[in-house]
Amino acid sequence: MSARDTGSLARSLSFGLGATTHVLGAAAFLYPFFLPRRPGGGETAAHASEAPVLFGLLAALALAVAVAEMRRGALDARRIALLGVLSGMNAVLRLPGSVGGASPMFLLPILCGYVFGAGFGFMLGAWSMAVSGVLTGGVGPWLPFQMWAMGWVGAGGSLARPFRSWGGLPALAAYSWAAGMLFGAVMNLWSWPFLSGGSPEMSWQAGIGTAEALRRYWRFYVVTSLAWDGARATGNVVLMLVLGRPVIRLLERFRARLGRAAPVLDSESETPTFGGAARHGSVLGRISS
Repeated sequence: MSARDTGSLARSLSFGLGATTHVLGAAAFLYPFFLPRRPGGGETAAHASEAPVLFGLLAALALAVAVAEMRRGALDARRIALLGVLSGMNAVLRLPGSVGGASPMFLLPILCGYVFGAGFGFMLGAWSMAVSGVLTGGVGPWLPFQMWAMGWVGAGGSLARPFRSWGGLPALAAYSWAAGMLFGAVMNLWSWPFLSGGSPEMSWQAGIGTAEALRRYWRFYVVTSLAWDGARATGNVVLMLVLGRPVIRLLERFRARLGRAAPVLDSESETPTFGGAARHGSVLGRISS
């Protein structure tokens, strides 16, 4: 198989694995709405049985995507190291907590999605949420859902890339506000179908239909989450306007230094090498360059 065919196969594999990751996440959030009756156990038991499986599947898919990205030359050891460092930094940003819902944890995933692309933004958001769960004692059945939601926040940062010619910052600020609202609206779905004992006007019931379910969820969202998420969205905008431009410049310097990742297959011998070391020198040499 030629190097071009191998690269095409790696791109297709990477796309397929990424799409599977997103479809699995959407299914994990939405499947309770397709059950013939309300799931039992209440909020405390929501997804308790399948959460470890979902976490394992998400971790395995993220690892497989990383390997596929390395195979096609879009990821190398230096980018993986950068992803690990930024994930740890972003997890630490959650430690001070939030003020009325506002948290600095949204800034880095959005900006990395903008600078490095949707895949990098998704992985940073997901893994930094996992690390922060360990640091804050927030490990529970909600964690894989938080990882997907924050990963989507980071991936969505790439939506502002077409507006680079306008400076990018206004589009990023607008997206930061939307991400703050949508994160809360999506995260409510992990437990809302399991809630019982509340007002029938705000509770989900099997068979009520999509339109009625949306009306009930809107009432529930306004009462329980709108003010909190509005504060988060406003905080995101303020942080983006204050810190966005200098952080973008810093990330773009990193991107320029990293250059394009070395392909995993040597194009002359077409034999597997670790990070393309046969043509580009050792991995340690490339990291320190």
